[in-house]
Amino acid sequence: MYELEKETYLGTTKNIFNTQQGIAVVETEYQKKVFEGWHSHNNAHITLFLKGGTTEKRKNSSQTLGPGSLLFYHSDELHLNQNTLFPSRNINIEIEENLLKELQINEAIIEKSVQNSAMAKFLILKIFKESQSADIFTNDNVTMLFSQLSQTNNHI
Repeated sequence: MYELEKETYLGTTKNIFNTQQGIAVVETEYQKKVFEGWHSHNNAHITLFLKGGTTEKRKNSSQTLGPGSLLFYHSDELHLNQNTLFPSRNINIEIEENLLKELQINEAIIEKSVQNSAMAKFLILKIFKESQSADIFTNDNVTMLFSQLSQTNNHI
């Protein structure tokens, strides 16, 4: 078991965009087998599967994921991935603790927001697209879109 540092995933990092305000957008590809043991990530993050898939195991669950699947990972949450389909491609939205405090939200709120919501997937794709065409407004736009994402499904 090991803990991955911020902005680090088991696959090959294709692109990283960091707002310097507590959000990183990391595009990851899996072209060949990677470490399949228990691991965790330093920061909480959301993963949207664009291509391929994997079997995700956590302490009390196991699920097979494919394109369009959306998962939330708490910071330091142990999990493992097996039977990855190649090639696979993911968008990871990584959230630092300082941003959660600043926005006055917690990981449970984000987890509820991304529970297979079409709106959450749409906003993650918007964040990703915004990160691809970085300009002077991108940091604020990404933060604003993430703030909107964190409010999805929470006003029931």
